[in-house]
Amino acid sequence: MKRRALLSATLLVAPVSGLVAQQRPLPRIGFMAQVPPSAALQPLLDAFISGLAENGYVVDRDVIVEYRYHGGNSERMVEQAAEFVRMGVALIVAPSTQTAIVAQRTTNKIPIVIVAAGDPVGAGLAASLARPGGNITGMSSQGVDLALKQLELLEEAIPAAKRVALLLHPENPPHVAGYAQLRVAGPAMGLKIEPIPKRVADDIEPAFQHAVELGCQAMIVFDDAVTGVHRAKLIERSITARLPAIYQWRYYVVDGGLMSFGPAFPDLFRRAASHVARILRGERPAEMPIEQPTTFELVINLKTAKALGLIIPPSILARANDVVE
Repeated sequence: MKRRALLSATLLVAPVSGLVAQQRPLPRIGFMAQVPPSAALQPLLDAFISGLAENGYVVDRDVIVEYRYHGGNSERMVEQAAEFVRMGVALIVAPSTQTAIVAQRTTNKIPIVIVAAGDPVGAGLAASLARPGGNITGMSSQGVDLALKQLELLEEAIPAAKRVALLLHPENPPHVAGYAQLRVAGPAMGLKIEPIPKRVADDIEPAFQHAVELGCQAMIVFDDAVTGVHRAKLIERSITARLPAIYQWRYYVVDGGLMSFGPAFPDLFRRAASHVARILRGERPAEMPIEQPTTFELVINLKTAKALGLIIPPSILARANDVVE
């Protein structure tokens, strides 16, 4: 009788234990995105989701991703980071330098994965790329080092340009560091670099007016949340002001910008997903090196070049990874 009772109890307990395991809540990821997915941006999220799956985490089966959209609004970023802390997410994905800084100020406990921070060390997000030392790891976009290459491409594409506008946020660390490089390199190339400050969306129109008044013949756009969210307005003003511009990410060119040079953005999102998976498995961000991009791409929009009255030199077209016609 005792053995029969014990066997019955075991049969009853085993399914209940299995049910409890099945009902254990899935880890949640808080994702601080700029805007809802569009035709240009969906490939980035697809790359992130694919990267999670490649590392054993299928969305809605093994992990839940909570997306929030800040639209470039810094106050909304603060609200989102605080919401994720209240939700008790397992980690926060902060794609840009600005979102990472906001998340870092909000929590030093929850791991944060960056995707495209231009200068994580200079921005105070990490002690070093090799050993971040805090709760942040992920991918650097190496944006500061790209400024010189962008200037060289712009000079080659528009040899008549001698005065170049630099649209930047004057308090954004990667922007400040990039300007410091161009301020030295520009004159050595026979170019005058004109820094044009922009902090919020309402600064875009006056910035273009100022660039035109200064006699600028081309523009470098340093990327941030405001330029990303309002890129349609940027592109439109670039064309109407006849001010050819180079950007960092290909989605500007897909949406009508002249040219871009920078890391392959989908690759950054895919590789950032591997950091997420490693943290979910128990690794500590402080000991996970921040990786740098290995794949870069030059993208050119010939339709926009025609609208601007430009003929892109064959030497540049031959090096382009993609040409939009």
